[in-house]
Amino acid sequence: MFHRCSIVVCVIAASSSLAGVLTPPAGPVAPTHKTLTEVEPRTAINAVNTPGDADSLFRISQPGSYYLTGPVTGEAGKHGIEIEASDVTIDLSGFGMRGVPGALFGVIVTGLRDNLTVRNGSVSGWPSGGVELGPTQIARGTLIELIHASENGGTGLRCGDSGMILRCTATDNVGTGIVGRGAALIRECRAGGNDLDGMSVGSGGSIQSCTADNNTGDGIQSGSGVSILDCVAEANDEMGIRAGASGGLVSRCSALSNALDGINVAAGVTVRGCNVAVNSGNGIACTTNALVEGNNIWLQNDPEMAGILLTGADNRVDSNNLSQNTTGVRANPATGNLIVRNTFANNTATSDIVAGNRAAQLITPGANLFVSTDPWANFVY
Repeated sequence: MFHRCSIVVCVIAASSSLAGVLTPPAGPVAPTHKTLTEVEPRTAINAVNTPGDADSLFRISQPGSYYLTGPVTGEAGKHGIEIEASDVTIDLSGFGMRGVPGALFGVIVTGLRDNLTVRNGSVSGWPSGGVELGPTQIARGTLIELIHASENGGTGLRCGDSGMILRCTATDNVGTGIVGRGAALIRECRAGGNDLDGMSVGSGGSIQSCTADNNTGDGIQSGSGVSILDCVAEANDEMGIRAGASGGLVSRCSALSNALDGINVAAGVTVRGCNVAVNSGNGIACTTNALVEGNNIWLQNDPEMAGILLTGADNRVDSNNLSQNTTGVRANPATGNLIVRNTFANNTATSDIVAGNRAAQLITPGANLFVSTDPWANFVY
């Protein structure tokens, strides 16, 4: 016979067996919650944690990770944040740092410091400059990321030697928009409307996937041995791209509607695969030992200028397309250059090349058909 009380006993017994040990262990019970330091292992930038001094609103003197908790307004005679330690990361947390008349830099490092990062916010209206991580005392291993620098009285953003500036914008600054000292990397940035150059990098550096437009100086300027890749330089008041000597590379770039040369390179630079159009100076101008290869150059209309200008010797001009320029290629009075396998379409003058250069024959179509056994021939159509 089935009894109801037997079911109750069974349930109680089962529950007891699943509950585990109910007796607490001996000794004090330790807390199980996380500390504030564990939840937010960074230091807030404020008057208590990072008090300023005579020339700074906030001063960071110890290594660590720091963050803003709100916007910052400058004060005359002071930097916004002064860094006096190595191994410091500053997160602006999306907030803005706004300068006032008589203030100094938004963010600056003093002394010989390494491994510094400033990211994620805006720095505007500081009379001395925006973010300065590469002053005279060059800081190494610096990173500036996701910062917008605008309307500052000096350089918008500057990193130290071998540093990086990534995904930033610099607009309407009185100095150069973005500067990388030494062998720095500038990538995925825009510099527009600055009173000097848009962006520049020192010897051995690289500028990649950037845009420089409507700057009073050059769009992009570099020291020697620099790679400038996949960039746009448009409507600048001087050169679109100006590259230093000794093994530099300008590749897959566009130089459009600049007031002087589209691309101007010093000795030993390669210019390859670029689109150069409607500049008021020369399309591509080079001195000596340059390789100018596979570029599309068109609508350089000033009669004193050329699609490609050679001012020195030992340059190779190979496989370029030149169309609707006043003069396609000019090597006059320069000698000792090789000019081969180019195509010329609807230029007012195909070329201005003096004796002493080595230029392959110019082939024009006969009965709408090009005929030549010369693999180095230049073609006119």
